[in-house]
Amino acid sequence: LGKCGAETYETLKNLYGDECISCAQVFRWFGRFRDGREDLEDDDRPPPPKTTRNEENIEKVKEILRSDR
Repeated sequence: LGKCGAETYETLKNLYGDECISCAQVFRWFGRFRDGREDLEDDDRPPPPKTTRNEENIEKVKEILRSDR
């Protein structure tokens, strides 16, 4: 469309008013498209680490705490 980020933000602000996304978000999107992105979906993230809470580890922590006294 040939518009810069600021022009696009102004267009969106005029269209959506107070419900408009932030100017910073518009510039983030511009950066993504400039870098070759074709959508606004978030990248996949690795799953959170699995918990290691088990009896063996609980006992190890207790031993460490006891030895620090």
